[in-house]
Amino acid sequence: MRLIGRGEVDAVLVVGRPRPRVAAALAGAREPPAIVQVASEPAFAGAMFLPVVDPLDAPGAMVRGDGEWVSVPGRRDAPPDRHLGAVLRSIRAVVEANADATPRRPGNAR
Repeated sequence: MRLIGRGEVDAVLVVGRPRPRVAAALAGAREPPAIVQVASEPAFAGAMFLPVVDPLDAPGAMVRGDGEWVSVPGRRDAPPDRHLGAVLRSIRAVVEANADATPRRPGNAR
């Protein structure tokens, strides 16, 4: 949050609903960064918004904290999820392409 407040952040990727502290830091930034939000509903005016189905609206399965799988029936009227897979593939490609360019502290082996 301090980096955002000092204007040292160029862009922020928000996945889902932002926590109140993050939203407040972005709203109060002297030089607001570019915001990309991947969520079921937008939370920021002027942000690049990529709509995705809320995880509990889409059918499928998820793992509880105790390791048990739980079936999620989803909502029949949920919109189709067209963007999440493409977004995640794009993020992964950028991270993998820049893996060697990432600055590391001395002594931290890859």
